[in-house]
Amino acid sequence: MKKTLVSFIVLLVFCGLKVVAQTPTFSDNIAAILYSNCTKCHREGGVGPFKLENYQDAANNAQAIKEAVTSGTMPPWPPDTTYSRFSHERTINSQQISQITAWVDAGMPQGNPNNAPLPPVFSTTSELSQAPSATHRIPAYTITSTHDDYRAFVIQNPANLNQTITEVEFSPGNRRIVHHILLYYDTTEICKGLDDADPLPGYTAFGGIGNSNAKQIGAWIPGAVAFKLPPNFGMPAYANGYYVMQIHYAPGSNGLKDSTSFSLVYKPITPTMREVYQLPILNHFISLSNGPLALAPNQKKKFLENYTLPIPISVLSVAPHMHLIGRDKTVWAKKPGQDTVKIIRVKDWNFNWQGLYSFRKLLTLSAGTLLHSESNYDNTSDNPYNPNDPPQTIVAGESTVNEMMMTYFTFVSYQPGDENIILDSTQILGTKPTAYANSEGWKLYPNPAKNQLFIVRELLENGLQSSRLEIVDAMGRVVKKVNLNSEVEYLSGTYQLDISGLKSGIYKAIISSGSKKQVRSFVKE
Repeated sequence: MKKTLVSFIVLLVFCGLKVVAQTPTFSDNIAAILYSNCTKCHREGGVGPFKLENYQDAANNAQAIKEAVTSGTMPPWPPDTTYSRFSHERTINSQQISQITAWVDAGMPQGNPNNAPLPPVFSTTSELSQAPSATHRIPAYTITSTHDDYRAFVIQNPANLNQTITEVEFSPGNRRIVHHILLYYDTTEICKGLDDADPLPGYTAFGGIGNSNAKQIGAWIPGAVAFKLPPNFGMPAYANGYYVMQIHYAPGSNGLKDSTSFSLVYKPITPTMREVYQLPILNHFISLSNGPLALAPNQKKKFLENYTLPIPISVLSVAPHMHLIGRDKTVWAKKPGQDTVKIIRVKDWNFNWQGLYSFRKLLTLSAGTLLHSESNYDNTSDNPYNPNDPPQTIVAGESTVNEMMMTYFTFVSYQPGDENIILDSTQILGTKPTAYANSEGWKLYPNPAKNQLFIVRELLENGLQSSRLEIVDAMGRVVKKVNLNSEVEYLSGTYQLDISGLKSGIYKAIISSGSKKQVRSFVKE
């Protein structure tokens, strides 16, 4: 009897120790998740409602964090990742959600502060590949609405030459209130006329900018990076045109000021330059197969769009667009004689979180490909986003109480070899362009990297005195060898490696400890 009791107590103690050992801590588990996926917006001056830059920030907002990740509202990433994948995804997996939940339920233990990765440092410098060709800033604007404020600002292109835009970067003037940005180029006087008719800077523009002839050339949402086209790709900006920047100011912005800017890299238009188009190939004007796009009060309806491509194209990105009545959207393609190509699916549409989503590789679609779009619309009181109470008749249009069904494609005419063009090498390699990766083994960040590469020491194999690091280029050549114990600067548990001498490209970092090896891929910018 005593032996059985002792065995039972030992088992309880062992199980208890095991539970304690498995309890996530901020330093060992949660910090990496937050720094990679949340801090870019939730920081001083960021658009997030609170900061997540250290343990105390996370502990103070733990319940809000738990609710947001378990409900799926944060991180905000509308596309369904089980359907198709894109560059720069802001997502966390089920294991990370479970870790956050367990951490909050356990009372937010901090763990050993020395084990926590360094908080990310956000660069205030440009991400453009060179000095901008031009930078344009909207006039200072004071928000006067207590609700969502959609404003379009018109800026004349001062260049008197035809140019082609190759890179676009946005700099929100007030990150606390700028929710998202759409940039267009207008060669008519329509938007200028709308601006001139409004006494305030810009003019009200909810669903669009009031001009279907303007071409979209860029978009920004919190966490977005600079938009860069592949070599020899460009979007024409003809002389004497106008840039039109539509900005969504979030609720609670009343009385606050903004002066957002955007920078461009452009080059002369050449015969070999491949023109990039951003067009709503699928739209309710010509593609709708069961139109018109209209809903009676208390009606729910599924609408379908189809379009057959007359020429082969190579797609860089896709941007679905609806207003408030739309509830979901799925876009796919059927190539002649081939299987279905899944393009994008948004299962829970939210107008406030729409964006432009770039593919990891060029998506090539042959001539004769049939594009499809399917969307469900809900004009009942069950729809929390319905702009009318009680519901009213909804028709197609650009105003708040109208609807749209469009899918913009950013594309070029196909050329042989396009299927091999990589748009985001960090995603193709299976890494993330964030400062911290929560994975087994050892951590290497940032990725992509510019001049410095960091390796977290506490996750290295034992026997650091014999650990070696080799950097191998895309040709398989060893371009750098380092003894981690004696040749690398050691700062706060992290090795700092100078890679400024490496050329831009894709590399492998191979770390050896005894007979064991681990490999990590990274991009040198």
